[in-house]
Amino acid sequence: MVLARVHFRLAGRHWTREFSADDGTSVQQLKGLMVKSEKEEDLDAFELRRDRKRLSDSHLLWEDCHLDFKFLGVERGRLRAGRDAAEAEASKAVGANPSAVTLESVLALQADLMAGFGRPAFQKQLDALEEKFKDNQRKFQAERQKLFLTVQRVVLPKWGFAGTAKGVFEMMGALQNPKFNVDYNFQVNGWRLAGLLRLGPSSFPAGVTSLAAQSWSLLKDLADRMSSSEYQGTLQVLAQRLGSDKPDFYAARDAMAFIVHTDVLPTYGWKQSTPPGHEPSDAGIAKAWATINSFGGDEEVTKMRRRVEELLRSDGRGGRDAAACGPWVGTWSASSSPLVYTIAQVRDRVVALNAEEAWSPARGVVDREKRILLEWPEAVRGFAGQLVDDVIHWVDRSTWHRHVETDVTVQSCPGVEGGEMQLRTPAGATVAWVREELSRRLQQQDLQLACMDGPDEPLSDELVILPQLNKFNRLRVLPRGETAPSEEQPEKLDEAPAPTGETAGREAPQDERPGTPRTGSQMFDFHDLPDDY
Repeated sequence: MVLARVHFRLAGRHWTREFSADDGTSVQQLKGLMVKSEKEEDLDAFELRRDRKRLSDSHLLWEDCHLDFKFLGVERGRLRAGRDAAEAEASKAVGANPSAVTLESVLALQADLMAGFGRPAFQKQLDALEEKFKDNQRKFQAERQKLFLTVQRVVLPKWGFAGTAKGVFEMMGALQNPKFNVDYNFQVNGWRLAGLLRLGPSSFPAGVTSLAAQSWSLLKDLADRMSSSEYQGTLQVLAQRLGSDKPDFYAARDAMAFIVHTDVLPTYGWKQSTPPGHEPSDAGIAKAWATINSFGGDEEVTKMRRRVEELLRSDGRGGRDAAACGPWVGTWSASSSPLVYTIAQVRDRVVALNAEEAWSPARGVVDREKRILLEWPEAVRGFAGQLVDDVIHWVDRSTWHRHVETDVTVQSCPGVEGGEMQLRTPAGATVAWVREELSRRLQQQDLQLACMDGPDEPLSDELVILPQLNKFNRLRVLPRGETAPSEEQPEKLDEAPAPTGETAGREAPQDERPGTPRTGSQMFDFHDLPDDY
């Protein structure tokens, strides 16, 4: 039950009355209890305020509260009630038309759920269920879903969904929209809801707050994986072989950390966003760390975070100070694509763009199927072989640029007004892909491309279009001799849309794209980060 203490002030007098209502009662329903009437003119004639602000008639009350009464009169009350009614209808449209849901509405829906799940009474009920069914996980999950529904059946109708298990399913479907996944607040709310519902490990040390518990548990899982003898032993071999202060060692170490993160994070709700038909990317890692850092005031979370940061810098000898490992910048950073997060490297790392260049300690060998075979030193392969194999597997199939669509500007295009065209390349496309796409649109063959500000020398077809490097996403068509345009050239060249997303992936499948695959030296993001990142 909710106890609402309503304060009345009139002609210098002040008095308080208490009203009891069910959990999740709306302000409109509370007003009906106060005046014992359901007539609109009676309910609209006054408003209830909190912190000097009007509470909407559709606002849900989950906890005991102090409210202020203010008389409005018939006309002014009708206008304000009309605005509330319009907002309520807009909220119900979320369930009626999920495809048109706005981010603002989704965040408000999440806030309503957090208010219901976060109240002490709900958490105590959840505690009781955990204790009662600690030896029967199946029964616990069934009873927990019933408890969840006590909040959902109140909140969901406000947003146009049925207050049933089916309504919950439909609501979850409406939230599965890629455009929401790139919003930080949406991700944080999802994280906090998971924490309130304890959808993860539930054994936390004393002092960890309920909202920070998930962060602590995630960090502990990372620390346990990265402090294992297998993981640290492999780092020792790599450090001895490559030098613990060398960029090549940083690259191998980051590859290992990447594997651990992509194994652990999805179990805590940080799903990987990947285009259809592609291997999982490292989407969400940066946002997960941003959320962890938001709990910096929690002593236990801070301790565990420092432990993980120490292990991220480790060379296999129990962790070293960042300064002792060279120009370390940071572990994760955002790429130019809003859905993809890439590994940040040291600032002085040299970018190798030619497919023939090898990435030490691995040498890239291109076979007939244009796939990379990596030959690691036997000393490394023989020690903690499975983990090293995982690193090789990641280097081979999951390099980050295969998951990034890149916008490319091409100038000096013959027959195009202004001479400039915009293309969106699929993930992992090469210069050869750009040439073929231009040839298709312009109906001309044998086009040669050069860097926009570079010499008049054709670029190799094998070069990969990397989103972080302006050098290869700003190109120009080189002038050619006597080759004339095709007679089938269309009059309006800008009518052919650039392939995007799934379309691009279908037109140029991964295994059939022209150009050679990328060596390990091309798989990292090398853009600068501030020193205090």
